[in-house]
Amino acid sequence: MKRILLIWISVITIGVIVTGITVTYITSYMLQDVHTEAENIESYTPGYMGDGYFTLDNMSRFARYIVIGTVVDETTNPYNVRDKIEEYHSGITVNIDTDLTGMYNDKMIHFVGPSTNWVKAGDKILVFLADKEPNSVWGDNYYIIGGLYGLFKVIDSKVYGEILPDGLVLEDAIKVIEEARANRIKNVSLNAKYIVIGKISNVVRENPYSDLYITANIEKELTGNYNEKSMTLLIDENILKHWGEGRIGERYLFFVRDDSSESINTSYHISKSGIYYINEDNIAIGREFPEGIPIEELEAKIIKFRRGF
Repeated sequence: MKRILLIWISVITIGVIVTGITVTYITSYMLQDVHTEAENIESYTPGYMGDGYFTLDNMSRFARYIVIGTVVDETTNPYNVRDKIEEYHSGITVNIDTDLTGMYNDKMIHFVGPSTNWVKAGDKILVFLADKEPNSVWGDNYYIIGGLYGLFKVIDSKVYGEILPDGLVLEDAIKVIEEARANRIKNVSLNAKYIVIGKISNVVRENPYSDLYITANIEKELTGNYNEKSMTLLIDENILKHWGEGRIGERYLFFVRDDSSESINTSYHISKSGIYYINEDNIAIGREFPEGIPIEELEAKIIKFRRGF
């Protein structure tokens, strides 16, 4: 009798384990499917995703515009993420007192973001904005960096927000922003193993799910540490094509990282902050200079930072 009981207990235990494994596998598969769907909906957002925390310094370096002004209108509208799933997005219009980037020339700006029910008409705000991305969930609008991380309310000359719950004197916040803007690309310049200017000569994908391997014929290398005539780089296709077309013959500046332990085919990797497309007018366009900067000026900044100035 004891023997039969032990057999039954073993069978039940095995059944529970198998069932648990099956449920875990199915759940994992379903979540993976949902994750894949979400990835197909969300756009690549170089303004704030990855490469750093949502600090005033980082958001200042990546922002398209940084605006101080008064809210004149705020609306909330539903957005269909996918079947029967909605998010609520706010549209905000601001009368501008100051644009801290010095690049916005109008007196009013409209942007969108997640539901911002704590901001209403008449409020004074400081907001960090990413550039328009028509293929994203934000449509053809400027949008708040980092969801609500890039939106601050100004009350009695102090700014309050997700990362400043106790407030910061507005003048001090402006000083942080101005210093960060002056030192854009400093970190990526200092952390790069090589800094390469050149044209794409080859683009290869090993399989449908892998990143791209691109070969660049080198025109100039700004660290003085790389002596070959070409370099093979690993890069996400979305990053490559966000700024240019990712075609053979296009000219870029690459901040190159050494990731030799991560790949058997190449030692060099390009992150979101590591690519600048150089157009026919010799203007370099990338994550920390989305408005563009003459390539000679960008080179001068890189050399200055590398020399410790």
